[in-house]
Amino acid sequence: MSIEISHLGYTYNPKSPYEKRALDDVTLSIKEGDFVAIVGQTGSGKSTLVQHLNGLIKHTEGKMRVFDIDLDVRRPDYKRLRFAVGMVFQYPEYQLFADTVAKDVAFGPKNAGVEKEQIQARVEDALRAVGLDVAEISERSPFELSGGQKRRVALAGVIAMQPKVLVLDEPTAGLDPEGKKDVLALVRTLHQSVCPTVIMVSHDMEAVAEVCSRVVVMQEGKVLYDTTPAELFEKEEESLQRMGLAIPEAVAIANRLRERGWTLPAVLTPADLAAAIVATVKGGSL
Repeated sequence: MSIEISHLGYTYNPKSPYEKRALDDVTLSIKEGDFVAIVGQTGSGKSTLVQHLNGLIKHTEGKMRVFDIDLDVRRPDYKRLRFAVGMVFQYPEYQLFADTVAKDVAFGPKNAGVEKEQIQARVEDALRAVGLDVAEISERSPFELSGGQKRRVALAGVIAMQPKVLVLDEPTAGLDPEGKKDVLALVRTLHQSVCPTVIMVSHDMEAVAEVCSRVVVMQEGKVLYDTTPAELFEKEEESLQRMGLAIPEAVAIANRLRERGWTLPAVLTPADLAAAIVATVKGGSL
């Protein structure tokens, strides 16, 4: 297993008027190679959960292990943990600060003590991994770039740490449809070729349907569902709607057609839906 979480709990501001129970008895296993979405309403505990994964929040209840790093010991190896788990926050382009792209991407490895010769190689590899031209962009100011390029540079800064697990917090937030499509394609590529395990926090059910193989739904600090996107969207539409989570449009259309007598397989994306409709019409199974 990559990540083992057992009976994890967390309370903000304990024993104060502002006490808030954020996580309550969360048990979860994430295997190497998983692409997991963590979804839920605002305040459901999903961000608190993922911030435990690289020690941004130190857990106080339950047990945690990330690869061979035991977080239950008195002094966990947080430095090694932050190499293993790369965190990309919402709107990461706002965290750019250096005067060149290369310096920005090199910041993490440099502060982690990576040797100078290795840092240059990591910077170049990371920029290529996110689809940027090293020669064209390295010495440019990150503040002169387009919004999409900035987001890629910020992602390259995390990739340069060579994490085993990549955590993405709302990676499609604020993007137009074309930008969202590009980011999801990039994330899928990174999962396949750079970082084998990806955890994505999202409200965007279309994005979840597009790239994730597993979805964990949180409510009031607890894990409510842990299943595949197809199973969740097909069987729990009303439950998700009550939580304020809209299922993908393609799934909603497929569900309405089934209610009218169509025999359709599970679909997740518009392409799936189109193919299913064509096959059903041609097969005469209406």
